Amino acid sequence: MRAAPLLIALIAALSVGYASLAQSNTPDHKTTGRVVEGSPADGPESISLDIDFAGGTVAKFLEDLKSVSAYQNIIIKPGAEQYEMPPVTLRSAPLIDVFEAVHTITDGRVGYERSGPVIVCWTMGSRSPNNGSPEPMSTAVWSIERFQPAVRAEDVLSSVEAALAVVGGEPVIRFHEETSLIILRGTSGHIDAVESILRGIEQTQNARERKSRITAEVELTGLDIARQSSQLTLALREHEVATKRLEETRKLMEQGLVSENELLDQELNVHRFAAQVEQARADLHKAEIRYQSMQDQLGNPGN
Repeated sequence: MRAAPLLIALIAALSVGYASLAQSNTPDHKTTGRVVEGSPADGPESISLDIDFAGGTVAKFLEDLKSVSAYQNIIIKPGAEQYEMPPVTLRSAPLIDVFEAVHTITDGRVGYERSGPVIVCWTMGSRSPNNGSPEPMSTAVWSIERFQPAVRAEDVLSSVEAALAVVGGEPVIRFHEETSLIILRGTSGHIDAVESILRGIEQTQNARERKSRITAEVELTGLDIARQSSQLTLALREHEVATKRLEETRKLMEQGLVSENELLDQELNVHRFAAQVEQARADLHKAEIRYQSMQDQLGNPGN
């Protein structure tokens, strides 16, 4: 806070009093005023103004101040309507000094922050943890039993502690070994950090289990390919033998040594073995496609 004479004069002008949780039925009188120096384009520090405020809530005073100053980069958080402002008349008052005076008169319950050209007016109920108020602490509990025995409890705790160290602060963390429970007392930032770490561990564990499962399936499919290949080789050999027998049977029939029925039997055998060859080829092709698909999954874990 600046202790400039003008700021002290502003505080005196505003110090008629205020009451929290205002329930006043004061008529909504129109506020008047004008900018006497500066321009919104030159920033809030350049603006000085006259303002006549008939009284009401702090929220109304800030809205009227925004209107009179013509500086639109002012954000008023909820809660200012809980506090009352007395009637006030200011002349050639620097805009920033008015915000500081309101902060002082309300004993710090209403204040402002700068973020570049933006002025954010806050109240104690809306103020974020980053502006000085301690963030509320809460307790959270997680079970890490689902990670075991694939991931050791010591490794999980080490990752959690590393994440909490990055967040900072003074969280309290305990591990109950008998029930595999992590118990944390900390801020929402600490809780979010632990949840993020546990999600990451779970995703890593799921990815490893998936890779292990696919690797086993690849091995089994490789064995299936070998089996299907052997069956195709056998079917081709049987088809070749049946074809030769058919040719021999035809020659014997031309010599009148075998009947037509025997020839038909050999022709049926050739067709039967040909169908077995086609089935073996189809089964082998399916196994090869399945094998390649699983290999692709191993090479692209996200798929």
